[in-house]
Amino acid sequence: MHHRPQRKSTLLNLLAFGLLLLPFGSVATGAETQNEAPIFNLRQVSPAVALAGRLNNSALATIEAENYAAVIDLRTPPEGVAAEQQMFKGTGIEYINIPVGGELPEAATIRTFNDTMDRLEGKKILIHCQSGNRVGMMWGVYLTSKGAPLDEVLEVVKYSATKEPMLAAIRQYAAETNSATSLCATC
Repeated sequence: MHHRPQRKSTLLNLLAFGLLLLPFGSVATGAETQNEAPIFNLRQVSPAVALAGRLNNSALATIEAENYAAVIDLRTPPEGVAAEQQMFKGTGIEYINIPVGGELPEAATIRTFNDTMDRLEGKKILIHCQSGNRVGMMWGVYLTSKGAPLDEVLEVVKYSATKEPMLAAIRQYAAETNSATSLCATC
């Protein structure tokens, strides 16, 4: 299988890119503050992936100008999913909602997220929730599922997943997947 080495190389590039960007913070510039920015708490973690919090009413123009091919919304329906779904209708930008709460999601939700990320590989993607914490958690889980070292994952996501429960969820996922891997090492 020639896909594994290339995927691992891609993953290492994502981690390296994310680590390089850590000192640069968000993309808000000038007088624009995080609360006024079209995309709250925006962080580019690779050339193709950005993590963010809520989108305001002018976010669509920014997303189109930045040529995002897809938006993955991790918010739950009460947080305004229907309105955002409507905002992207007819734009050519793929809108995907994968509702995630404030703790490590069930395996099926993680699988859906990972499959979606794999399907969109090579396209420019914006992943967001309300504040960016769930996004950081899911990005960390995704990187961990691809074999990234936990310490490097936590370094990349620490500016998005700032709440300890989100970081704990990443550590929990890493522990669960590592023990599952070691159990199957003799399979």
